Order: sequence, then C-alpha cells, then structure tokens
Amino acid sequence: MTIDYIEALGLLEHAGIRVVRAKYVDSAQDAVAFATRREARDPRVVPIVLSNVPREGAIPGHRAAPVQALQSGPAITAAYERLAAADESREQRILAWEYIAPGTDIALAYRVDDLGKAYLELRSGEHGTEQLLPIDETGARMLVEHMLAHDHRVRSEKSRRMLEHLVLRVCGLLDEFPINALELDPVRLHENSYTVLGALLTAPMHLRVGKRLANHAHDRKAHGYRPGGRQ
Repeated sequence: MTIDYIEALGLLEHAGIRVVRAKYVDSAQDAVAFATRREARDPRVVPIVLSNVPREGAIPGHRAAPVQALQSGPAITAAYERLAAADESREQRILAWEYIAPGTDIALAYRVDDLGKAYLELRSGEHGTEQLLPIDETGARMLVEHMLAHDHRVRSEKSRRMLEHLVLRVCGLLDEFPINALELDPVRLHENSYTVLGALLTAPMHLRVGKRLANHAHDRKAHGYRPGGRQ
C-alpha cells in the first residue's frame, strides 16, 4: 500500500530527517492560518504553495511545473477558492506546504531486486549511483562521493557530511520499519541544509510511529548507525 504523503513526512521526521512543513487544509481560513507566522508581533505570512492532490497516497507534483509562492492572506484565499471550485467531484484534497526556494535537487531511492537484495540509490539529475545495503558510515561516504564525482554543485565539506548523515538516517528508517519501496524526490539542498519535498513510501501495512525521541537521540542513532539490515 502507498503511505499517505503527510504520514510519510511524519515517518521521515520521526527518523530525524528534515521535511517540508505541510498540511491538508479544508478552508481558505485554514490555509491562511497555516501560513501565519507563530510570532504574535509579526502579522506577515510565510510564503506557501497550495495544490490539489488525490485523496489516496497524495504526492504533490513538485517537479511538474514551477510553483507560485502565495505571500499574502488575500492571495492564499483566492488560490484556495480556485482549487476548491476546480474539484467539483470532491475526489481531491487541497495540500498546503511551505514554499522552499529553488536550489540543488537530488533524490534518494530504496528498492529490492528480484533476488531480495536491497539497494539505496542517490541521484542527481540524470546520474545515479547505488549501493547494496546494509550501509555504514564508510558506505555512506562512498555513495555520496560517487554522486558528487558527476555533480560538482555541492562542493563544501559540510554539505558532503550533511548528505552522508541523510543517507544514514534513511538507512535507520528502513531498518526500523517494513518499507517495501521509498523515493525521496526532490530533496532540495540549500544554505548548507536540505528539505525533503517529495516522499513516496510503500509498505505492507500502515506504519505507526512510536513516541518521538529528542533530537539528540536521533543524532546519536544516525551517527553510530550499524544496520543489521535486510539483504
């Protein structure tokens, strides 16, 4: 089964992976509230994007077309009303997510071949490189270096370490949950950080997240991760 988009983001966040802030909204007021800054002294809104998505397994089309950042209450209200009017059958939901400026996009994908061997692929543009699981710190470094050998946009050592850490956290998620397939696309790199925008997960059942750990607990797990992993 395909895991709902918002649920998929929750699973990734549980594993300490940075994801875009997103929510299904059911009214223009709900969409404006989603964009409202938390600081009471600042009445401005955070730029957001709205789109119609299927009710089952919602995956926003981040790559389909340039997105329009909505930067005011009236603009958000008008966009919501247009989307609501376009969905006469009520077979879709309106998804709001925080606008993330364009940057360098990469993708991470997990798959199992016909022989039962599990692989993690790291892609940038048309080039991709994959590695057999389990992956330790050395394997994560090799995977990132192989990708960067064909894409020189990510140059800093801090960015390299960040990607290695992301790979290990994805491996930790795969070790914790019975995931059949996973694709994070795009993962947007920006200002020595990253944000997962697109997330597609399939699993044999609904995946339940337990009590969330503190951030430092996630960091320890990712840093010292040694998967006992599937073959």
